[in-house]
Amino acid sequence: MIRFDQYVPLTDSTQPDRPGRELLGPCDEDERVAAVVVLRRTPDFHGSPAFEGLAGAIRQRAGKWAAGSLPREACVAAESDVDLVRKFAAQYNLTVSQLHPRSRAIRLLGTAGDVSKAFHVELLRATHNGTVYITHRGEIEIPEAAKATIVSVLLDGTPPDTLGNGGGDLSPLSPSEVAQLYNFPTDSTGAGTSIALIALSGGYQDSDITALLNTSNYSIVNAGTGNNVFDTSPASMELTTALEIALSIAPDATVVVYFAPSNDLSGLAEVLGVVEADDTYNLCALAQYIGWPETLISGANQLQAVHGLFEDLAGTLAMAVFAPSGDTGTACGATDGSVNVLYPASDPFVTGCGGTQLQDWNLETGAFTEVAWDAAAGAAGATGGGVSTLAAIGNSAPPGWQAAPLVQVPYLLNTQAQGRGVPDIAANASDLSPYGIYFNSKPGARGGTSSVPPLYAGLMALITEKTNSLLSQLFVPPLAGSPAPMSVVGMQFNLFVYGAACGSPPLFSSITCCGNNGFTMPGAQASSPGYPVATLTGSPPSPPPNNLSSWDACTGLGRIDATALWDALSSMIATIALFASLGL
Repeated sequence: MIRFDQYVPLTDSTQPDRPGRELLGPCDEDERVAAVVVLRRTPDFHGSPAFEGLAGAIRQRAGKWAAGSLPREACVAAESDVDLVRKFAAQYNLTVSQLHPRSRAIRLLGTAGDVSKAFHVELLRATHNGTVYITHRGEIEIPEAAKATIVSVLLDGTPPDTLGNGGGDLSPLSPSEVAQLYNFPTDSTGAGTSIALIALSGGYQDSDITALLNTSNYSIVNAGTGNNVFDTSPASMELTTALEIALSIAPDATVVVYFAPSNDLSGLAEVLGVVEADDTYNLCALAQYIGWPETLISGANQLQAVHGLFEDLAGTLAMAVFAPSGDTGTACGATDGSVNVLYPASDPFVTGCGGTQLQDWNLETGAFTEVAWDAAAGAAGATGGGVSTLAAIGNSAPPGWQAAPLVQVPYLLNTQAQGRGVPDIAANASDLSPYGIYFNSKPGARGGTSSVPPLYAGLMALITEKTNSLLSQLFVPPLAGSPAPMSVVGMQFNLFVYGAACGSPPLFSSITCCGNNGFTMPGAQASSPGYPVATLTGSPPSPPPNNLSSWDACTGLGRIDATALWDALSSMIATIALFASLGL
């Protein structure tokens, strides 16, 4: 019989002090609370590469930052590990809530008293920006019998930053009109592809989607452990906007909304665990529209666990994962005047999405100008961006694909340290060039960098359909036993875009005006002046002699050129197909 009475500390599990947080006192012993336990990957799994054909060939040639060779089986939990957690939970009267039997993230439900006893930790109620939530004090402990099995325990309920900006009385652009200006493919509709959206709270109503798209012929699937609870909250508006943008871009794609049971990092961890274990859909991209200022993020142990889940999705499964960089410039939602970037946009396995502003557009000619979204230009917000130095996720130095001489990442404004530059790419997000939406049975306008992830997820659906068609023509099976590849590039998306940016013609349209000047939150100190576009603050005066000299901490590499993206992919597909036909 396994004993759970001997305990060991969970390294780096103490919650850091957070600016603006107030502790309200201990939780009531009988209060119902939840803990999300993240398990290790299947230990000692050895198998064939996850993908055959194009992706498998690319993986064998891509090197260190390419997607790994282990299939989905390596990303899920071993049945014996899940069984161990169930036995541990039963001993402390905790109920196991697990949507997918192989998910690495398992929610345990019980009273605050039982959860405290199970993990030898004090649970507290706290408040920040008017939101009351549960956190803990001190280091979490886990049974010694489970120390090789349990990677992390998430008990902190800090909610994410609220993103999105209203468009006021301006005449908005429809998402399809933005796609038209950006020259997105018109010979594909996303047929046969699937996109994932992460919803930590809120919901949507079909009547809004139908009104915006002017049709009820679309496919939305609700998944996850949470529920579709529509209300008039910003969270529901964000989800509705994301759905309307994604389906406007790729009307024949299936959008799978993974609802989380809680609006915090534990909810994100749980739903990411479901996504990586769920092989029902061939997801080509994942978009989320939330984020936490890094000064408000959970402890190192909890952050590493979520980082590991993103590594599974983007690294091993080669899924394109997009997240917004924030709407309040270098303040990034913090109210103390500090310089911040948003997580998970700062995660190396996530493609951070910054914001631009469209000007002087002409839909008939396709002409327009584009600048960085900047509060100094009269907008109600500014694109987030800067430098992350979180050591817990490997950002104490720039990731390999951002390291000099490829990219000159600017120094962090308040410490002069270098790390992972945010964002990676950008697209229209300004409240001065807002997207036309339909919400709560009314037409409206919406901006914010949270609009960019579903835009690019829709583009990935279009490109994936074109890829499948080309692969069929070349008689290269896209994925053994499945109708579509998990990823059109077969490797971590950040590795692909930074590598392709070195090519000719450029994969990006660089943004060369404005910046993310300090955006002052109500009651806060004036934030940092921010980063200007096209001026690499703190970098050596001479830019590196390649196409990546245009990276900046406002719009990243710039806006993806959809035509150049497809040209690069189709050329790569043809080359790999040739190698495959020759048995190479």
